[in-house]
Amino acid sequence: MGTGASSPNANSTTAIVTSTAVPPECNGGGGGTVVFSDDFETNKGWTTAPGTPAAVTGAWERGNPQATTSGGVTTQNNTTTSGANALVTAAAAGAAAGTNDVDGGVTTISSPAITLPATRTNTVTFQSYFAHLNNSGADDFFRLEIIGTTTAQLLNVPGAATNVAATYTARTITIPAAFAGQTVRFRFSAADNGTGSLVEASVDDFSVNNN
Repeated sequence: MGTGASSPNANSTTAIVTSTAVPPECNGGGGGTVVFSDDFETNKGWTTAPGTPAAVTGAWERGNPQATTSGGVTTQNNTTTSGANALVTAAAAGAAAGTNDVDGGVTTISSPAITLPATRTNTVTFQSYFAHLNNSGADDFFRLEIIGTTTAQLLNVPGAATNVAATYTARTITIPAAFAGQTVRFRFSAADNGTGSLVEASVDDFSVNNN
């Protein structure tokens, strides 16, 4: 099953080469390491801040999210990818689906300072969703930035005039080599800009890896 394994064809039981070498992308074999990880069950120092313009509701927080639905669409998922807590745009459900969603601008949350190794490839891995109803538009967004001596956008998911449910997706993103060796922060943003729309976001099981 390792990187050196081989067999002549699917029906052969001879000339089979076995291998236990772990692929580097699996954080093994090549000496891969986990630089930082957070399942958000404890407070590891993420900080919230208003964006520009500042959202009036739905600020990011670490918490146990309560489910919300609108028109049959799950807009906030009460099941995280591990444990009870996640980063979420206002964990409480409120009186209605639109009570505590992101409204009127941008909300951000930033990681603690993380020192990236200077060699090999650094990646960031996490589970996330950006849920919205069909009253959303391209002015709305879910973003991830890396902030060091400069700032770079690693992910941008714009809103759209369609219903998108709060279903977690696993993402792995390669960090630009220019940030290797720097002490950085990662900043997630969620926005309801322009015409008001129902917008929610969440992040769970965040890690920075070096392979």
